[in-house]
Amino acid sequence: MANGAEATRVLGVVGAAVGHSLSPAMHRAAFAHLGMRAVYLAFDVPEGALARALAGACALGLWGLNVTAPHKEKAFALSTAPGRRARQAGAANTLRLHPDGTIEADLTDGEAIVDALSARRSGWARETSARAPALVLGAGGVARAAAVALAEAGAAVAVIARRPEAAAELARRVGDLGGEAAHHPWAERGRWVERAPVVVQATPLGGGTRQRGDPLPPDALPARTLVELAYGPGPTPLEARARAAGREVVGGREILARQGAHAWRLWFGVGGPLEVMLRAVGAEAGG
Repeated sequence: MANGAEATRVLGVVGAAVGHSLSPAMHRAAFAHLGMRAVYLAFDVPEGALARALAGACALGLWGLNVTAPHKEKAFALSTAPGRRARQAGAANTLRLHPDGTIEADLTDGEAIVDALSARRSGWARETSARAPALVLGAGGVARAAAVALAEAGAAVAVIARRPEAAAELARRVGDLGGEAAHHPWAERGRWVERAPVVVQATPLGGGTRQRGDPLPPDALPARTLVELAYGPGPTPLEARARAAGREVVGGREILARQGAHAWRLWFGVGGPLEVMLRAVGAEAGG
């Protein structure tokens, strides 16, 4: 496919199970709103097959890709021109592909989380100058993005993950970048969550077709704000409990739209139409 001005650009999302993804509907709505000649597809790519998939995508002339679990760290490793955020976290969720095999990479999840928190009434952004604490549950690609971006914004970050070595590695990474970070055992997450004003739930538990369950004990909730990155047909169990208890909640659909709008900067040089993308996934900014 030629990449000329009149060509239809082909983009998509790659992941191990992306049938439930709202990304195609979101980006298609944005393309239609702006009258762009572009399509966006979902590509199931099993673990271990990403290198072959990206080589084929470059050869076929695909314009760009979003990357979701479990490929974010591998996508960074395969990129030939990673951006600053991707290098800091060692993960990538946005790729710009070139026919010669060049793969530019970015990581927009963390920026989306910070944007969403800053838009809230809680004034989180103002508090970060005093090292406001934030707890990140998980240590995968999106958790890495969250921890690095929150620390860069001024938060004191704590990491709790089911794999203790991964939690420790992420805390070390944040510290090496000049941020304040610690890690705690998974078994103690209920106690630490209740102390944290902001909790970012970045495990696959509770959303879509991924792992079922609630990542927190039934009586544990963040002190003020929950950022729930998992999403499905309805609220996750944790999101529903937090809303019922009057906690401020940033839902996974809002983060999806915000990170998608930021992904456009790598693909097209400008941000995507956020309000259109929020509507397409059924989310509201600051809602």
